Amino acid sequence: MENLLAQKPHRLRNDRMQLNLKYDDRGLIPAIVQESSESGGRVLMMAWMNEDSLHHSVASGYMHYWSRSRKKLWKKGESSGHTQKILRWFVDCDRDTLLFEVEQHGGACHTGFASCFYVELDGQGNDLPPQEEPLFSPDSVYKA
Repeated sequence: MENLLAQKPHRLRNDRMQLNLKYDDRGLIPAIVQESSESGGRVLMMAWMNEDSLHHSVASGYMHYWSRSRKKLWKKGESSGHTQKILRWFVDCDRDTLLFEVEQHGGACHTGFASCFYVELDGQGNDLPPQEEPLFSPDSVYKA
């Protein structure tokens, strides 16, 4: 699927979109990220975005987030090369959560797995063994 956002940067008015999104008191909005439906539609991760990261994402066609711990904007894949190319995006009915459909290159999770949601729980809330192998070794990708 082609990147529809990168083809239309003119959609931004005055460098900011008027989406009437409901950010929390920190100026953040949750973003759920899933792989393209052609690739299975698996939920890959959830991260936080602010207005700046949303603007960078839409303008570039690649996912950018706000790091709450580092207090800075970051592009997914800036150190790992495991980028997320935006295919489509949605807002929920309350306008307080975003959903992005992406073309994932490499693993989405910093632990090396394809998805951050690789730990299944049993009926008592105990971790079950992962049913998949990591795609990469974090130590070889994220060097201090």
